[in-house]
Amino acid sequence: TWLFGSLRLLLMLSLLLIPSTLMGMTFPILGEHFSRHEKHSGRFIGLLYGLNCFGAVAGALASSFILIPSLGLFGTTMAAGCLNLAIFSSTFYLEDSQKQGKKKSVKKSKKADLEKPIAAIQHALLAIFALAGVASMVYQIAWTRVFSLLFGSSVYTFSVILAAFIGGLSLGSFLISGRLDNIKRPESLMAKIEAGVGFAGFAITALLRWAPLAAAAIYPELISFSFLTICAIQFTAIVLLILVPTTFMGMLMPLVGHYLAKGSNEPGKALGTIYGANTVGCIIGSLAGGFLLVPSLGLRNSLLFASTLNIMLASWLWCRAEGMKLQRVVVPALAVTLCCAFIPNWDTEVLTSGPYVYAKMYHKLSEQNGSNLEETIRSQGNIIYHKEGESCVITVRKFNDGVQSLHVNGKTDASTHLDMKTQLLVSHLPALCADKLDKVMAVGLGCGASLGAFQAHPCKKIDCLEICPEIVEAAEFFTHLTHHD
Repeated sequence: TWLFGSLRLLLMLSLLLIPSTLMGMTFPILGEHFSRHEKHSGRFIGLLYGLNCFGAVAGALASSFILIPSLGLFGTTMAAGCLNLAIFSSTFYLEDSQKQGKKKSVKKSKKADLEKPIAAIQHALLAIFALAGVASMVYQIAWTRVFSLLFGSSVYTFSVILAAFIGGLSLGSFLISGRLDNIKRPESLMAKIEAGVGFAGFAITALLRWAPLAAAAIYPELISFSFLTICAIQFTAIVLLILVPTTFMGMLMPLVGHYLAKGSNEPGKALGTIYGANTVGCIIGSLAGGFLLVPSLGLRNSLLFASTLNIMLASWLWCRAEGMKLQRVVVPALAVTLCCAFIPNWDTEVLTSGPYVYAKMYHKLSEQNGSNLEETIRSQGNIIYHKEGESCVITVRKFNDGVQSLHVNGKTDASTHLDMKTQLLVSHLPALCADKLDKVMAVGLGCGASLGAFQAHPCKKIDCLEICPEIVEAAEFFTHLTHHD
């Protein structure tokens, strides 16, 4: 798995490294311009980052719901390229305007009355901002996985989640932009922002315990709505849930960037350095969250880890700002312990109930049995296997009548009852129609029923390709279908 993931990472780097590197240069370059030529540079840096995030929200939604369906992948890529070329052309006009107004520009001198010398605190803030990036990506990955259990794992769901997350960043940047030039104690404010992210993260983790039940209660009412309306409702629900922490996250980049840039003779370099540090943290958080934390700790504990990291960073910043020492250990330990003590465990049966598929069935059974939704979901059977892996959540459920089913992100993908006809026919039909069966390759293991059907034919060799290790583990509960132990 690690080898396959590494190969994918190298392939994507070779394809995307040049354009993504160029994209990363734009914010420091524009930040350099505003820092040197604008009196209220902090306001413009905040607005610049906010507008960039707002454009990312528009791009995520437009590409998924408009451009790709109408232009296709190739056409959408070409459209994005043309947009970049149009921006490139506009820079010539901006360059002429800058030359004409050069005499009016305001030259900024290096500040001597900073809260602390820039060289003494730069490395510490870079490390803190990088760790904040780690936490933000762990949040995004874990939230995306949880929301996929509620709304399905389609590209539309991912786009809605991504747009909601970046939208919060945009809002936070806009909100703080007007205050950046007047902030007297930036480290103290950074500490409060980090604490806001952490405590909001704890609160969301607690609320997610009941999110599947809320989704199951609402979904039957949405059946008559259009697809776009349902997506809009999902977007609104996600925004309302993660708005507070993402707004705080969006405040941090302009705040730290302006704080370092205003005391530097090279503001563009300072902005580029802090932007790069945060990006490195985001890369580490993406890899660690997807390949290490979620598979080893699970979704809930990964979110608790990210919130704990935020509280630790906030406590460290607060100690620096207030000149404290002992509290560097006591404050974060007490805060984290107190919060974790009140975070309820998630119910695996409810979490993997697949409300986006089975909500209507749960309502019908609830009315027949006179029970509430949670009792109805619990009465369906017992979970005998559950694993939150790198790419999906796999569960095996054994129902009261003895039927077993394998679920991927809450949706049944194989079972020993109604799905058996399809699972067997997809193997028997090609086997009966083939001239000879020397070698057979099955793509996807599932519960193993299709693989077992091939074994009923005179095959010399059967290979099965499965990219999800958790599926292989779950298939051990269906060995009677593959004619071997």
